[in-house]
Amino acid sequence: MPIPTHQQDKINRIQELFHKLDDEIEIFKTKTSLGCVNGCGRCCENPDVCATVVEVMPLAYEIWNKGHAEMFLEKIRVDQKGWCIFYQTDPAIAGNGRCSVYPWRPLICRLFGYAAKKDKHGQAGLVTCSTMKNHCAPEYQTTTERLTVGSLSAPMMQEYAMQVFNIDPSLGQEQMPINQAVAIAIEKVDMFMREE
Repeated sequence: MPIPTHQQDKINRIQELFHKLDDEIEIFKTKTSLGCVNGCGRCCENPDVCATVVEVMPLAYEIWNKGHAEMFLEKIRVDQKGWCIFYQTDPAIAGNGRCSVYPWRPLICRLFGYAAKKDKHGQAGLVTCSTMKNHCAPEYQTTTERLTVGSLSAPMMQEYAMQVFNIDPSLGQEQMPINQAVAIAIEKVDMFMREE
């Protein structure tokens, strides 16, 4: 079932932004040799991972379109851990797993580990986790130094967050736990589809 045109335009703009970001991250990864530990899902197990509603709208529409909206809303309602409900743990290795909706993942899931954030002095610093810092210690050190002296640029978290916000300021402003953002997005998609 097609989504209303004005909502589809927003979803298309988010997806275009994410494709642009993915391309930029691939270039950054090539220049730095940084990479997540294969199979690591520790960030997905963090209940403090947040997103805005607008950035999960493409995911919500995909869920709704496949007829899985109620199933995921129920998973969110009964969730006790606060982990992303799309994270599938590896039963054999604690801390390992995978994203079951990887192409539809939100902004933070794309940026984390491969983006920079400016500090109060305007200096860009890599935003990553201790696992990546330890696993890729030489690459991390070199990347940090190159960012500091300006010989390397990275996707900037603030810039991408602002671009998401500009697509829909009412749904792109408030950061909230990822599962909460997904639940609201699914409910909004459901409302949009019933308007049609």
